[in-house]
Amino acid sequence: MEKLIIISNRLPYNINFDGVIEGRNIGGLATGIKSYLDLLEDDKTVFTSYKWVGWCGITNGKDSAPKKFKEGENILPVFLSKALVKGFYTRYCNQLLWPYFHDLPQYSTNTFEDWTTYLEVNLLFFEKVKPLLKKGTTIWIHDYHFMLLPRMIKQYCKEIKIVFFLHIPFPTNNVFKEIPKVQRHEILNGLDGANVIGFHTESYVKNFKKVLQEEDIENLSDTISSKLKIFPMGLDFDKYQSINNTIKTPKSESLKTIISIDRLDYTKGILQKIDAYIFFIRHYPYWKQRIQLVLNVAPSRINISQYHKLKMAIERKVLSMNETYGLPEWQPIIYSFIKLDEQQMIQLYRKGDVCLVTPIVDGLNLIAKEFLASNSKGVLILSDNAGVASELKEAIQVNPLDIQQVSKCLLKALLLSPKEICEMNKKLRTSIKENDIRNWAEKQFASLREQDFILGNTKIDKN
Repeated sequence: MEKLIIISNRLPYNINFDGVIEGRNIGGLATGIKSYLDLLEDDKTVFTSYKWVGWCGITNGKDSAPKKFKEGENILPVFLSKALVKGFYTRYCNQLLWPYFHDLPQYSTNTFEDWTTYLEVNLLFFEKVKPLLKKGTTIWIHDYHFMLLPRMIKQYCKEIKIVFFLHIPFPTNNVFKEIPKVQRHEILNGLDGANVIGFHTESYVKNFKKVLQEEDIENLSDTISSKLKIFPMGLDFDKYQSINNTIKTPKSESLKTIISIDRLDYTKGILQKIDAYIFFIRHYPYWKQRIQLVLNVAPSRINISQYHKLKMAIERKVLSMNETYGLPEWQPIIYSFIKLDEQQMIQLYRKGDVCLVTPIVDGLNLIAKEFLASNSKGVLILSDNAGVASELKEAIQVNPLDIQQVSKCLLKALLLSPKEICEMNKKLRTSIKENDIRNWAEKQFASLREQDFILGNTKIDKN
């Protein structure tokens, strides 16, 4: 049986410099992988053990781990200095790769000069994981932070099997080619070190193939296209159901509740969502005092000026809306700027008559799936630019930039009968349950085994 090593930017726990675990990281990537690993606890047929390697999430100006820290919980934290975090995480990953890979280069506030820091941190993670690299081990690398790492590992140990999964979109060729040639070629060669390269949707695979056609890269594997696979991420549906059934959430019968849960980011279309809601209230005055938007925004990258400006713009719009239309007994928008824990999110999901998930662009978006897993009676309005839209075709889909269309679809959702909602959600929930987190993970590992079989046959044929 094999061992599994997971590598991601963040761990499932926050660890301070006294070596104390301070709580769960509830980000979608960390939560999803942790859910899959929890399912493996009682089933050793896939992997006998695992180790999770990632940044601890804090800095104190030092690169080394605290002396008090003892490895446990299958966790191997990487400690980064403030300078490395700033150059690697804040600047190159979040101010450059993030907007470029979302086809929004106009939001980039960084140059490509932090490439050396990106390379340095990939090397640092390689050195951290190197003692664990042995035959019979599978490496599962996650996201755009570590696109150079697969080749580093493969060059050190060719027998290691590597799955790389990209949780964000892969950009169009016109945007990708704006990255300096040396850097984009290193990224592609780095990914080629993986045996399987996973994406959420077919469109991202098509973008990757188009880039390969346009780039002239010497020694790039001729078989890299065969490594590209589609694995839309799922969730632990049964867990959401079981938690859902233990929570009793009071709900106003006089108000229809529209919910919105987003991380603070310009890709999420939060300002456009508020504009659509304002348009709705203006053009459908019947719904004044009959609906309420519960808008939760989770803090994110607030140290980056663009994100701070976005937060201010959101709060100005909310304040203006409430001042213009609000009454002592009714506020059009209930706004919060906090990170909700799992139970708080499920409580909010259950309150929702309608859930607005309208990103401008999104790699997948698990909020849509979490809402449907938690609430069988609410209506999902979903951006057609979210990766999950290709799976959830029965949802009411909208162009997030067309506020008039979003407003009309909101009216449609509010007027649906319970029977219509039930029929719609039955199909959506069945899809989510069948394509859950375990299915997502094990399809990736099955692709490794299929590749071994194909390569094995190729070797036999050559002899």
